[in-house]
Amino acid sequence: MNKKIIASLLISGMLLVGGTTASATSVPQSTTWVSQTIGKSYDFDGALGYQCFDYVNQYAHDLFGTSFPGEGAIDLLTTGNRNGFRVIRAGNGTPQPGDIFILSTPGNPNGHTGVVISSDSTGMIVADQNYNGRSYVSQHRINYQEPWSQLVGWVRPPFEASGWTTINGQQVYINSDGQYATGEQKIDGQYYYFDPNSHSIVKGFLTLPDGRKVYYDDQGHMVHGEALIDGNFYLFEKYNGGMQTGLQDLTTYGANKTVYYDPKTGHMLYGDIMIDGVMHTFEGGSGKLIDGNWRTVDGHQRYLQTDGQYASGEQIINGKTYYFDVNTHDLILGLTTLPDGRKVYLDDQGQVSHGEVKIGQYFYLFDAQTGEMKTGLQDLTSYGANKTVYYDPETGHMLYGDQIIDGKTYSFEAGTGKLIANVWRTVGKNKQYLGADGQLASGEQSIDGKTYYFDPSTHNLMTGLITLANGQKIYADEQGQVAHGEVKIGQYYYLFDAQTGEMKTGLQDLTSYGANKTVYYDPETGHMLYGDQLIDGKTYSFEAGTGKLIANVWRTVGENKQYLGADGQLASGEQSIDGKTYYFDPSTHNLMTGLITLANGQKIYADEQGQVAHGEVKIGQYYYLFDAQTGEMKTGLQDLTSYGANKTVYYDPETGHMLYGKQVIDGKTYNFDSNTGAMIPDDIQQPQKDIQVGDVVSFKGVYKVTNVSGNLVGSSQISGGDVESWNYLDPTPLTETNQDGQTAGDQVLLKGDYFILPGSYKVEKIDIASKGVYITVGNRGVWLDGAIATLN
Repeated sequence: MNKKIIASLLISGMLLVGGTTASATSVPQSTTWVSQTIGKSYDFDGALGYQCFDYVNQYAHDLFGTSFPGEGAIDLLTTGNRNGFRVIRAGNGTPQPGDIFILSTPGNPNGHTGVVISSDSTGMIVADQNYNGRSYVSQHRINYQEPWSQLVGWVRPPFEASGWTTINGQQVYINSDGQYATGEQKIDGQYYYFDPNSHSIVKGFLTLPDGRKVYYDDQGHMVHGEALIDGNFYLFEKYNGGMQTGLQDLTTYGANKTVYYDPKTGHMLYGDIMIDGVMHTFEGGSGKLIDGNWRTVDGHQRYLQTDGQYASGEQIINGKTYYFDVNTHDLILGLTTLPDGRKVYLDDQGQVSHGEVKIGQYFYLFDAQTGEMKTGLQDLTSYGANKTVYYDPETGHMLYGDQIIDGKTYSFEAGTGKLIANVWRTVGKNKQYLGADGQLASGEQSIDGKTYYFDPSTHNLMTGLITLANGQKIYADEQGQVAHGEVKIGQYYYLFDAQTGEMKTGLQDLTSYGANKTVYYDPETGHMLYGDQLIDGKTYSFEAGTGKLIANVWRTVGENKQYLGADGQLASGEQSIDGKTYYFDPSTHNLMTGLITLANGQKIYADEQGQVAHGEVKIGQYYYLFDAQTGEMKTGLQDLTSYGANKTVYYDPETGHMLYGKQVIDGKTYNFDSNTGAMIPDDIQQPQKDIQVGDVVSFKGVYKVTNVSGNLVGSSQISGGDVESWNYLDPTPLTETNQDGQTAGDQVLLKGDYFILPGSYKVEKIDIASKGVYITVGNRGVWLDGAIATLN
């Protein structure tokens, strides 16, 4: 493949090789030249025999009047850019027919070359010399990547300008770069398609690589718009020429009509055609979608709309509403339920009815706007009838007579169905009332300013005493009017609330009812009651006949006096009446007199008139003291200065009696005047403090028996506290006295009796801690309080 190029011979401005003169050359001419060289041998420079480089130099010389310097094919990458030739490196597209290809070959630095006949994405058909040792030109395929070679570039000759030409009877087109046009091309405003292999122009139907189905006429032009081909009309998109199918509006194509093209063949179709489940009609000849009109199909009316579809569902045609079956497209007549759930009535013309309509023997109502059937209570004023009527919620029929609606009873006039209102009516022996809203009255109702009560279940007017659902009672007279205020029913008086009419019971002030009194009505029966009545644990008294509450009055019951206070209650306990204090038994309410022990244990005194005493009072043979404020009995040492007496006296803690003479009080001995009871201060004796065993003592006081055990007695006063077993005395030496120390009684000591301990006694033992002394009294040793003993 190595060849040294020798100088060319230029004759008359042209290069002659093999007798051929070079001139402007086209790709087809180059293809023709190549085809004529197959099987021939060329030695362009007359050296080294028939090399591949000789063949391409012969090709350049014969067709373009030039040749390439260099020693081998690979040199074309650097020497190929000359005299209009242009080197294109691999990776910048693919070689075209007429190009001079350049291969690198491992083990041979000169490479290999030849002329391209045709090419595709992976390889090319070429003509070359010295291929596989052949000394002649052969035609074969070489892939761009072979084990023995690799495409590294090509040299594109300076082919003549583009234009149409005919090769082997086929029209082809040469591009501006001198290459055959392939695929879709726009030339002089027209689209053409060239066969990728033969490069010839394509005519007729063709599906392009992008999926468009197009048509090229006998000139090879791509067709746009409507075209008649072999007796059928087709439509091709105005810009890209793609065949159009289905419903097509031809307005933009200059025809005022909508037509339909077969989705498979693209032919224009005519007559009735089902498209997406909807029937359309297209005019014969023109294929125009027929404007809407009525049609009778199998005895049923249908309507073909302006869009060519049979009407379905609700449609407004010439201002009137119709409904068509969504499946059959037949006009629907009579009562029907629409897919949206509405019930309508379609007359014999198929028009939707509005307002009140009689169908058969029944009246119905249909909405003035939508035609939907109306049910339930309906005011027909807006429909031109001054009445309210009722339509059955299930059937829509107008109903008459009594009807229960939402749990309420209404009545509708026979014939007209008009709601009856503000009317009394008699049903059997009972009266009922239809109110302003047409409902049968139930419960308490105000009619013409009067109150009535109707049974909630039967709606009958009720009279007499009536117990309501809430347990309250009312009273309706013979006319059924609900009573208010005080009413006599039979032999009893009752009271009914001035506003609600509910029966009042218990204590009631009748001032607001025009009677200046308070009365009492039985909580159970409501009867007015008289005489004594126990109310909330308190006793009241009511005047016979009038029932008036008696107050601020003394009364005698048997031999006892009682008092009815300002609140009408029978007085109980301590009461102040007209500035005086009285005490009434809490149980009997009787006025009490004499000494009275209260519930808290305190004592008071009431005189014969029942007035509670205050201050010092002589009762029988004894004096007592009662608190100046509370009247409670006072005991023990008391200073009477605040009671008007300048003295201190002593009242028995148990009986309250004033005491006299010597008295031991809290371990001390006092002496009280035997007439006035006044304490004598100078006579106060202090107890002996230093008694010793062997001393002789005596006990000067008057002591009260507080304990008895068998034949023994004890006194907390002489024992110095609670009586224990060692404090009990042998009663034999003791003398029974009164509380003043005067001998009295039967000398048999009982609990509560008084005694003195006569004589003197030797102290046998002492107890320093308790200040006790042990002596022998009679036949018994006993411990006594040394604090009150007197040392002899």
